[in-house]
Amino acid sequence: MDNVTLRIGFFGMGSMGGALLRALAASPDGLALRASNFDAARREALAAELAVQVSDAADLEAQVDLARWSDILFVAVKPGGVLPLLAAVRPALRPETLVVSIAAGISLAALEDALGETQPCARVMPNLGARVGASATTYCLNPACTAPLEALLTPVLARFGSALRLPEPQMNLATAVAGSGPAYLLLAAEALIDAAVAEGMPRKHALALVQALFEGTGKLMAQDGSEPAALRWQVTSPGGTTAAGVAHLEAAQVRAALAGAVRAARRRADELA
Repeated sequence: MDNVTLRIGFFGMGSMGGALLRALAASPDGLALRASNFDAARREALAAELAVQVSDAADLEAQVDLARWSDILFVAVKPGGVLPLLAAVRPALRPETLVVSIAAGISLAALEDALGETQPCARVMPNLGARVGASATTYCLNPACTAPLEALLTPVLARFGSALRLPEPQMNLATAVAGSGPAYLLLAAEALIDAAVAEGMPRKHALALVQALFEGTGKLMAQDGSEPAALRWQVTSPGGTTAAGVAHLEAAQVRAALAGAVRAARRRADELA
């Protein structure tokens, strides 16, 4: 690596890998980007859209070349494909290359089994917000990942949104909360929109209102720094409309349902490990 350009490679360009690649390609200063993918149509579309070299993931020689080229190598394939792929390209990796897995449940120990304990590795869990530079990303590092390598990685993760380093035992829980969390919130958004439509509001108006609702509430939480309960009480007047709605949600055990979703997602992440 020279003093100017950080070479970042991507194995896989699915929903999340493509989102991360787009985020980096939108502001590529100081970066060189390459990727691989199995689907020919997707390779051509993303290569044209992002002006990034994209190779055929079925071509092992091309995969090995991408591994050799990369300073940071993101592995964005399905969990079952991570370890066999890394074992196949292991001989090509330079000792200082940082291998980053975004696969749910794949532990640092498993990465080290495939690559060797001396290869710098990271587990990173972004979420769908990476598409708009607002991911809630968590990461952990193996002992071979030195402070200088972490200093290379964290500005890259910051291009996706916020980045929080966690002890590895908390990563599956972070996956269940923040990695899967957008689906929980989007389900709530669907329900609010459908309820408004059922009560007589045109769908386009309901959609606009709920979009603004989520954007504004997210900004309040980020900027205010208060616990969500404190903000909620600011809009919950005794005997008012919000109090009536919240009482219904509490009676329906919405808290318990969300807690159950987190537990179920964490169990699944543990199973994938």
